[in-house]
Amino acid sequence: MARIFKASGFNEAVEMAERFKHTGEYDLFRGQRDSNWYVQSSLTRCSDYQGTVNKSRRFEAWVKNTLGLESLAQDSDQIIAVGQHYGLPTHFVDFTYTPKVAALFAIDGVDAEADYQGCIVCLNTPDFFEFFESYSSAAGLERLPELIRVAVPNLWRIEAQKGVFLFNPYPHIEQIYDFDRIVFPHSKEPIPFNRHELYPDQESQLELLLRQFFMHEAMLQNRVAMLELAQHAYVCNVDGDLPNARALVREMSIHPSWYDSNLKQWVEIRSEKYDGYSQPINIQLPGENVSTREFVSELTEKFIRQMERQRRLRESMIDWRLSADKAISPDLTSCMKTIWNGIRLLPISNELVAESLANMILMSRWQGQYGISKQDFESHFGKAHKIEMACTDGSYSRSLVSDLAVAESVRADILSFVDLDIGEEMSPIKLYQIINDPK
Repeated sequence: MARIFKASGFNEAVEMAERFKHTGEYDLFRGQRDSNWYVQSSLTRCSDYQGTVNKSRRFEAWVKNTLGLESLAQDSDQIIAVGQHYGLPTHFVDFTYTPKVAALFAIDGVDAEADYQGCIVCLNTPDFFEFFESYSSAAGLERLPELIRVAVPNLWRIEAQKGVFLFNPYPHIEQIYDFDRIVFPHSKEPIPFNRHELYPDQESQLELLLRQFFMHEAMLQNRVAMLELAQHAYVCNVDGDLPNARALVREMSIHPSWYDSNLKQWVEIRSEKYDGYSQPINIQLPGENVSTREFVSELTEKFIRQMERQRRLRESMIDWRLSADKAISPDLTSCMKTIWNGIRLLPISNELVAESLANMILMSRWQGQYGISKQDFESHFGKAHKIEMACTDGSYSRSLVSDLAVAESVRADILSFVDLDIGEEMSPIKLYQIINDPK
């Protein structure tokens, strides 16, 4: 029979679990907002089983076809672990070595008026597996639960949560084995805790890359919704010819910059450990009365000096603490972390990293309800066009790009591939409209 330990509140529940861990009575813990919930995998609780299986297959295929994820693609447990931590239902059940982490999960998202109790599920793994080893022989079980310890490089969430997984193939495992619990009432007053203890506010290269897959999934859901809508729509056919875009005299060869050997340093994901520490760096923004060029120039110099003072700064997570005459938006602080972690390990110069950060801060001053206006952008960067860059997985990003930057991105030998009769009229923008493969 399951043992139920009653605690007076959150703090006593944590203290009790810590004692159990110290004495060796239990070694793994799991937090649940409602003590009446069974220990079940997310896949067991899922209502759309086939849809979930299809999504998991798409995720596995995406991992195996995405540059930079070759190491992850070789380990199925790692793939499942990543999916689990990003909301994909699996047969894995989350546990942790740390009682406080389990307790935080038990109160995370609890309504202030909750009339139910939270709990910390306590597991003695030697007892658990000894039981199933003897039980499986008598009951003829085909599959046994497994403890899955995976170290996924750059999955900072699992590192922050000190996570481990219990592979649970049985939807009603508590009819076979009793899980003990520490039960405690939810406080009417919110218990102050930093959610970043569970979900780091810094993202690794891997976690930034994962955004592509989930963007594609959101697009897929929207497409299904549009198709359903289209069944009730009227279709109007318009006659007319598409403009002739044939301007090449011969097939274009792949530029050497796109060779695998040259791409490697851009797409490989360097393994970084998450220790929960972000180095704080204070940056005072220029005043509102300076020109945009002075604003960017002064900020760029400040970022360069920081990187010159600390030669290995680009190997660190940074808590950029910006100060200015006006209040700083939390969105800007979040964007700084995303931009920094997205570019700091790329093979580019400190000057380019610094200028990128400065330009991002500048553009945040123009941010309106509907994004940045083209007029504001062109006031600093010159004449510009909106460019969309897409990946083979269907994800994409859109941005305003100055015509000068577009021109600088065109390969030097482009005219050897273009019909000379129209070459003089061919602008870089027109070239990109004709040749949509960047290679």
